[in-house]
Amino acid sequence: MHIQHDFHLHTTVSFCADESATIKNYFERFRQTDLKKIAFTDHFWDCSKAEPENEWIAQYDYPYLAKIKEEIKKEEKVPFKIYFGCEAEYSPKDGGLIITSETAEKFDFITAASSHTHHFLTKETLANPQKTAEAMVEAYEDIITCDVSRYIGSMAHPFAAIGTPYDRDLLYDMISDDCYLRLFEKTAEKGIAVEINTSCFRKMDNGTTVETYDADEIAALPYANIIRLAKKAGCQFVFGSDAHGIDEHEKWFPRADILAEIFEIKEHNLAEIVK
Repeated sequence: MHIQHDFHLHTTVSFCADESATIKNYFERFRQTDLKKIAFTDHFWDCSKAEPENEWIAQYDYPYLAKIKEEIKKEEKVPFKIYFGCEAEYSPKDGGLIITSETAEKFDFITAASSHTHHFLTKETLANPQKTAEAMVEAYEDIITCDVSRYIGSMAHPFAAIGTPYDRDLLYDMISDDCYLRLFEKTAEKGIAVEINTSCFRKMDNGTTVETYDADEIAALPYANIIRLAKKAGCQFVFGSDAHGIDEHEKWFPRADILAEIFEIKEHNLAEIVK
């Protein structure tokens, strides 16, 4: 299947993004493709729901993200549909996604981050692979059962831990297939899609991350099992590059069609919003 949407894009509004990640540059890039739908999903923390845990995250409140809408208006008409979204953050202290219903209704699309472990775990916990795996399970379940779960469009890069001081591939087998299936079945019941994040399918070579576009190599990666289990559980999917710059989109999004073939994704497997 040919994938013509990208529902995980960061702009310069995200401080971790490259300076090339402007609306203008993305539009120039996408005009050279046949993409039909895109969603900008910068990091988000709703300060009206919970006190920010640090100064960095405190800046990602709604008025700040809403600047993107003004930037989009400045650009010429484009041949693809644009969704104003966010990547909403999780806090164990507050037991779920940090966004209120009122704020959620202002977005076209929300992807929920349950594996931004570098944000919600202490350095001591993050240094312990088993505790990190357990924390991700708890975070995932908290999010899909929280009071705003009906607004969630997708689960961003599920169980792909961010910021670990070790190869995150170590974590996948620390969670049982039965546990994955249980969580993904709940996800499907809730009508929440699972993101197939094209940046997650990179192989490790002696501690170095290596890009691969070989279908056999990608299919053998440990993370591939996560998506297979999500499909087995009946989840629907969205694709996202998680690009933080133009170069990253050019590197990572070309894997989308390869991944669709590997996991035998057909149109009926896609979330309605991306069809």
